[in-house]
Amino acid sequence: MKLHTLADFLSYQYPQRRMLVGNGLLPAQQVMFIYGEYSTWKSWLAQELAHSVSKGIPWLCWQTQQARVLIINSEISDGEYQLRWQSFVSNRNITIGSNGLYVDSSLDVKLDVPQAIAELKKVIELHSIQLVIIDNLYSSTLGNISRNDDTNVVIGNVKMLSSTTGAAFVIVHHARQGQINIQGEQVKQRGYEMFGSSFLTNWADTILEVVNVDSDKDVIEVRPQKHRLCRFTPISACYRFNRSKTQFDVYV
Repeated sequence: MKLHTLADFLSYQYPQRRMLVGNGLLPAQQVMFIYGEYSTWKSWLAQELAHSVSKGIPWLCWQTQQARVLIINSEISDGEYQLRWQSFVSNRNITIGSNGLYVDSSLDVKLDVPQAIAELKKVIELHSIQLVIIDNLYSSTLGNISRNDDTNVVIGNVKMLSSTTGAAFVIVHHARQGQINIQGEQVKQRGYEMFGSSFLTNWADTILEVVNVDSDKDVIEVRPQKHRLCRFTPISACYRFNRSKTQFDVYV
């Protein structure tokens, strides 16, 4: 325990936390979830975020600070993931070099396996990674994330990684099946629409929901559902996914 008088506690100058995204949207050592239903461009948003932070350029409507990024694909094969990044790079005319962006698609990172956590910790420390993006939670675990006991293992491991390495984590996650009321209409439960234990929602510092707008599958809306450390309420925005440029543009 660390006891202080209230006067001493209020006078102490704590080190300022580095903000990787926005004004408190994603500080160092914090956890952000990006979740949504199938075909809401969650993985593309994760790629956008990885590239933006590695370059220190804006991500959607938020400013970023340049940092080393590791993005982990745990869902599709190496070849398919390579095609996704080739499309991203070629359409943006991005010059490949030592830009501080690392990719892992070995499919062996499991957040509830001690050996995998130990290996991930070594990688983060070796390459001075400051942001880890995991796409996605369901395929990065072996346990049942709808069970509190299994979920707590994941939460404990990521907390340990963030506290010991200083890295922030962004986790892509699927929405669970929508709730239905007696009139047959869907009832949204905001951040609790993330599939699995409510422990995930309680644990996260920031939650961004991604939804399709109307019937256009290329128009999404980013809805901040939780922002524990933000000094302001982030404004929801609509973005149209431009297939020719593989990027999101503001949709009016």
